Amino acid sequence: MVVYVGQDTLWEFYTKTGDAGPAMGLAHEYGHHIQTELGVPGPQTNEQSVQYEDQADCLAGAWTLYAKQHDELEQNDLGQIEDLFPIIGSAEGPDQDHGTAQDREQHFMTGYNGGPTACGIRTG
Repeated sequence: MVVYVGQDTLWEFYTKTGDAGPAMGLAHEYGHHIQTELGVPGPQTNEQSVQYEDQADCLAGAWTLYAKQHDELEQNDLGQIEDLFPIIGSAEGPDQDHGTAQDREQHFMTGYNGGPTACGIRTG
């Protein structure tokens, strides 16, 4: 599996949020890989796209929970991740194809608090 993320994007995440921002961005993209592996249909409308992106944010939250459970989070990582949502959130409107910053944070926290099953993903 390969995740492609532009160097400029990762640098922006790092300079504006710290080291946890790029990690969350990569976890989000890995969430799309999980969706593909499990046969989650790709979005056909902007509304479906928002739901698809929200689920990937939820999976990034589940990954962050896993990292916490394995003592891999630093004290300031969640704050840095919180700083990322205004950067990656879409403005509201008819062309919105990603969730707002608030939507994306909410779905991240759903995964962080409940793991992958909270994201509609069945494990095991």
